[in-house]
Amino acid sequence: MARGLSERQGAGAPAVTDLPASERARLAEARAFAIAAHADQRYGDGRPYRHHLDAVEAVLVRFGFGADLELRMSAQLHDVIEDTPITFDEVRETFGPEVARLVDAVTNRQGPNRKTRHALTYPRIRAAGERAVIVKLADRIANLEAGGTLLGMYRKEQDGFRHALKRPGELRAMWARIEELLR
Repeated sequence: MARGLSERQGAGAPAVTDLPASERARLAEARAFAIAAHADQRYGDGRPYRHHLDAVEAVLVRFGFGADLELRMSAQLHDVIEDTPITFDEVRETFGPEVARLVDAVTNRQGPNRKTRHALTYPRIRAAGERAVIVKLADRIANLEAGGTLLGMYRKEQDGFRHALKRPGELRAMWARIEELLR
């Protein structure tokens, strides 16, 4: 499975945004759930948090993962366990085991500082497989494209991020976009 994902994305497959009606409804449900969970939380320059969630999903579509409902749902939900009272069990019961697994994988682990949290989280993302890495890369690309004051921090962290998550030949276009944005 992982090899097929990389090949599809690396080959520049067109983004597929048309989902069957039942899948569009599930995606809308995940988006509404995430927006409600994040409530009044703000992102970046004070925009409602939904802007970030939509940006992460849009990155997935742009990089050829538009037909993957579970990835798109995970993009919308990727911060709910980390930043809200929502639990892993709630995500699993509402959106299924695969979405919950992906959201849990990209959820930062507890630690006294950012470096420790990443040291605990990145191996879990990698161990969860390429789909979890895809969600994390989409999140990172969305954050970088939003700009702002965090760009310098991401530049400093890039070597560790790349070392922990990048594999030869995997997700080349997404990694290239990250490198481009960090120049």
